[in-house]
Amino acid sequence: MRRIGSILLAVGVVALAVVYGLFGIVVAALRCDESCEDPPEVWQDDPSAWQWDAVVAFGLAAVAASIVFLVAVALGRRYLGWIALVATSLAVTGFVAIESASGLGILGLVAVALVGGGAIALLPGREPAGQRGLTSR
Repeated sequence: MRRIGSILLAVGVVALAVVYGLFGIVVAALRCDESCEDPPEVWQDDPSAWQWDAVVAFGLAAVAASIVFLVAVALGRRYLGWIALVATSLAVTGFVAIESASGLGILGLVAVALVGGGAIALLPGREPAGQRGLTSR
């Protein structure tokens, strides 16, 4: 039962990352175009600003890392799970830092970290080192 809960929490992390990925694509597709200022005062008013591409890249990186996280949790790999969760969190942090650090963005980042940590915490523990590979006699 714990394993199913762990996998469901990992699916939640993927869902949150997909929201960031889709939002990044939509934001970049709808860049300022007609509402741009000349000269631009902020990057949102400059259609050629690097931040538009970075938002998409961070969003897609979060999705990719979260899928690795889901696979790691499904396979019961704690170490890989932590690495993938950190990568997902870093990608979301980059996204939130560029996209104006709104309250919802920060809340999503906290949710990714807490839900992902919960998924790893629910994974079954390792066998004691002395009992690995031993058969009962």
